[in-house]
Amino acid sequence: MFTAHGWDGECDSVEELWTDDYHTVRPLPLDRLVHHFGTGRPTVEQYTRAIAGRALQDEADMRWTGRFVVLHTDGEPTHLGLFGYSGD
Repeated sequence: MFTAHGWDGECDSVEELWTDDYHTVRPLPLDRLVHHFGTGRPTVEQYTRAIAGRALQDEADMRWTGRFVVLHTDGEPTHLGLFGYSGD
């Protein structure tokens, strides 16, 4: 794992961090954006409504993982919506 002092040797390589998608924050795929928001360019308001429910949270289905959604205002990307699970 990388720390403020460099590689601490917990994992053998950076590539190992991506194994099984643990320790990642990945974009929500386009087909899932359309499923949840009806568009590939959701707004902050749409995200706020969606994150209040359970369905969007279930897209990050493993501990130590997350998803992000690029949010738009007037058609321009302005925010990131992040959600997921810690490993605690």
